[in-house]
Amino acid sequence: MLTILAMIKERSGIMRISLLPLFIFVTLVTSGVQAQKNDIKSYHEAKDLTTRSKVLNELWNDLIRSDIDTLTSISYLLIVDGIKNSDEFATAVGKRAMGSGLIRAGQTTEGIRLLDEAGKYFNGIEDFVALTEIYNEIGNGYNLAGQMKKAEKYYLMSLDIGTESPDPTSAFLAKVNLAQVYISVGKYEKAIRLLQDYKDNALKSGKLESVSNSYSLLGTIEQIKGNLLLAKEYFEKSIRFGLKSGSLSQQAQAYNNLAIVHFYSGSKDSVLHYFNKSLLLREKTGNMKSIAESYMNLGEAYLEFGNFSLSESNYKKAIQVSIEAGLVSLEGELYGAIAELYSEFDKKDLAIEFLQKQMEVMDTYYKQQFDRRSEDNEAVSSIRKMEYDKTVQQAYQGNKSADLKDILKYGVIGAFLAGLIMLASMLMFRKKSSST
Repeated sequence: MLTILAMIKERSGIMRISLLPLFIFVTLVTSGVQAQKNDIKSYHEAKDLTTRSKVLNELWNDLIRSDIDTLTSISYLLIVDGIKNSDEFATAVGKRAMGSGLIRAGQTTEGIRLLDEAGKYFNGIEDFVALTEIYNEIGNGYNLAGQMKKAEKYYLMSLDIGTESPDPTSAFLAKVNLAQVYISVGKYEKAIRLLQDYKDNALKSGKLESVSNSYSLLGTIEQIKGNLLLAKEYFEKSIRFGLKSGSLSQQAQAYNNLAIVHFYSGSKDSVLHYFNKSLLLREKTGNMKSIAESYMNLGEAYLEFGNFSLSESNYKKAIQVSIEAGLVSLEGELYGAIAELYSEFDKKDLAIEFLQKQMEVMDTYYKQQFDRRSEDNEAVSSIRKMEYDKTVQQAYQGNKSADLKDILKYGVIGAFLAGLIMLASMLMFRKKSSST
């Protein structure tokens, strides 16, 4: 029993509560609206490759935020059709979208490779808007992989190319992501300068949700530094711009962050007030993962305040939402959290029961991840095979064409020589006839 209970992590503040917004999952926030089913339907109903490619170009940013599986599957189909029809534009659009999906699914190596191949095409046609986004996405891939130096390199490349783009947002697109790199390595002043500049540019461009995001990250930095009053001020500004943008998810994240600042300030009532406001907003968005995380945050807060009943109730609600939404990893994490609750309140049998559930669920999760990775690898391998077969076929057709040209060329020469020989023979024959 003691061995199993030793698996429960030591506590250190509200460690499970989500504070830092993950901006690397977007290119540039333009609205809180996710890709709708009708938009996906319009992709499938498009009659030609060019139209489908354009539809996917419009959908991919929203799909990155809302439905990675759909993004990966339809981009794969576009690549396949692009290769079959020798359509470089369709193939490049598909590779950009699929690469973005793969890096968010943990397949950073293959994702970066696909993005790089798409980048070469868009660089060739001097589409600097797409190229700016692609370099930013490659930076995201290295960021997710923990390779901060390479992430910094590609974010800087994105910013450099962005100055040549006709879209004014390209010139500052990667700054918020580059700021995260500097936060992760403790270069806070560099990050603050980038975020202030990003915020000012986003404000000029009317990207109010991006302004809200900027204030969230600025607040996060100040909280890390221990400047709680300034952190509160930034999170309140994040809420204001979230309201102006109409983004419920952004407002919810800001309230969530504000609750955490109040926790460190020792204001119990404010913590619960802002966590509940965040939950209400997330319920309106229908984002099940965020809703489960809000219940988890409340469960954690009540645990910190010593209220066993309300902590247990909120954890169980979070587990129920996770199960309904198929959020296996979060479900496993929640079993560990509630096991910790039971352990802290000396309910060891229940603690052991939920730790065992956690191990079972995480086994399922790792199997799903393995299957997903296998499917992704199979898809990428089939793309590589199709490209290889196409190259071989083109080379063969090129050789056949060259052989035919040679035959025709030498056939004409041969016919010409044969004609000369025949003419010479006729002249000689006439000469002999006249002499006789």
